[in-house]
Amino acid sequence: MKESKIAEGKPSEPKSSEGKDRKDQRASAAAAPTELSRLLSKIGAASKVLNGAASEATRRIEEVEQSLLDAEPGVSVWGATLLEERASYQRDEATAAEPAQRVVTLGFARSKKDKWGVCVREELKVRDGISVSEELTLLRKSERNLRILALPHLEQLVREVLAVLEQQILVLDAAREAVKPAANGAAEPAPQPAGASA
Repeated sequence: MKESKIAEGKPSEPKSSEGKDRKDQRASAAAAPTELSRLLSKIGAASKVLNGAASEATRRIEEVEQSLLDAEPGVSVWGATLLEERASYQRDEATAAEPAQRVVTLGFARSKKDKWGVCVREELKVRDGISVSEELTLLRKSERNLRILALPHLEQLVREVLAVLEQQILVLDAAREAVKPAANGAAEPAPQPAGASA
């Protein structure tokens, strides 16, 4: 009697071409990247570029902000509009949402927590430009795209802060000049009429 040997461990492969085709499909899928993997790779590369730009922008923003804080200008200035885009605004749950405009402006101001800094002011405006919502955020803590958008406007913002300070100095000088004649007049004796004896 002949004994038949049974292979242990692995099942026998089907001898049809169907099994071979499946193997080939799996091998080609592993070797050739899918459209999805290409897209994900592009997203990763684009995100890396933007994150690098945002990090650089944040460093520059912090430098400018610290220089302004060291100078203690004590004035609020609003400058460039960084972003304008469509939005919607809903007053409460009972009313329907209405079209609005989201407007983000760059400035130097006192934020909510009573700290001065380079800020962004985000407003929602409805019909006729009426502002229905306003929020201040320190620029260095704001969305990545706002930090990147703000970078080319920092120099102009510093110029605007300086212009406000110089205007205040002119007002101060004018006020001092106005006080001088009054102070000098009070120090001088009143003129006496001619022929009056002392």
